[in-house]
Amino acid sequence: MNKKVNIKVLLLTLLCFFSLQPWITWQINTKITFFIGLSYILYSINNFKLRYYKSLLIIIIIIYFLFLNTLVNANLWRMLACAIIFLFIYINETDEIKLKTFLKIRSIIAYVYLIGIPIFLIISFTNIIHPIGIIQGRSISIPAYYNFIFYIKNVYSEPLILSRFNSIFDEPGVVGNLSFFLLLFNSFKLNNWKYIVILIGGLLSFSLFFYVASISCLILLNLKTLKDLIYFVSLMIFLGYLLNNNEYVNNYLIDRLQIINGKLSGDNRTTEIWDIQYKKYLQSNKIYFGAGDSSYKKYQDLYGYDVASYQLLVYKYGVIGFFIFLIFFLMIFYHKNNKSISLIAFIAFLMAIYQRPWEFEYYYSIIFLSGIVHLKNIKGNTNNNSI
Repeated sequence: MNKKVNIKVLLLTLLCFFSLQPWITWQINTKITFFIGLSYILYSINNFKLRYYKSLLIIIIIIYFLFLNTLVNANLWRMLACAIIFLFIYINETDEIKLKTFLKIRSIIAYVYLIGIPIFLIISFTNIIHPIGIIQGRSISIPAYYNFIFYIKNVYSEPLILSRFNSIFDEPGVVGNLSFFLLLFNSFKLNNWKYIVILIGGLLSFSLFFYVASISCLILLNLKTLKDLIYFVSLMIFLGYLLNNNEYVNNYLIDRLQIINGKLSGDNRTTEIWDIQYKKYLQSNKIYFGAGDSSYKKYQDLYGYDVASYQLLVYKYGVIGFFIFLIFFLMIFYHKNNKSISLIAFIAFLMAIYQRPWEFEYYYSIIFLSGIVHLKNIKGNTNNNSI
């Protein structure tokens, strides 16, 4: 039994890690994730059972999205694969497997950061370490990276000495997003060195999402009395004074919090061209069921830019599809006996799709479903140390 559990945990962990798209898999990422996902399904299919009353509703909603995507000629096979993996994890796997998977993912990310952060700091301030070469980027916006194996640096990175830490991924936003969720599902407790390393990685990413989301959730999770609030406000004022006029803080964070033309300057999830396209869409008759993935692909091909905003979900699936999408995840996160965890998980999900709406990525399903179990576990064992 333990062997089967360990194999499933290994497959889910690898599927999650490779779906984050580290640079080593850029050329063959789809093939690797397909192979691992298929292996997981084939290994699990003999024990697949419908255990929960919500299973039928979840299947119906997934079929609904598959139907919508068939109508608009989307990448149906990719979506179907993600949906099947999701069903297997949610319906079939025990809390033990989900918990162990979360801890394995946490460990892998912590070790990757642990090696990458010193390299990042050394090359930021010295010329001791040199890249082993240059690798081609995944998008037009970042065409090439210097390769330091456990850290890749954008060839056209900011002119400041200390750039933003992106680890082995294509952008710092991945580090900020991933670090936030790993910390959140441990209730932001730094009771293990791995969480400290993950926190440092998130801070060095200078991800606006990481800072805003982390501070917001820290308030929700920990500020329960007026005394806590006074301490927190005092700390924020002190840090603000200490970091005032700091070049890095101003460039990466403060300047990005300014409101320009009614929009947050650091909100780079859309472009001006997309904003015009989206406004036209909201006034069209496609708003109810969406313009579809094919319409968005045309936009990408025409302008060469990606959109990373909740607006993409509304655009592809329509207002009706978007609300069904939210209800779908609300059903998954809801725990009748622990409503606070349900609320935390759903708020985190809303934060995620606001700036990274990759709704059918493997890592979303795995981190959320395993992370909720871990959060539930530590909430139920507050007198014990985290695993």
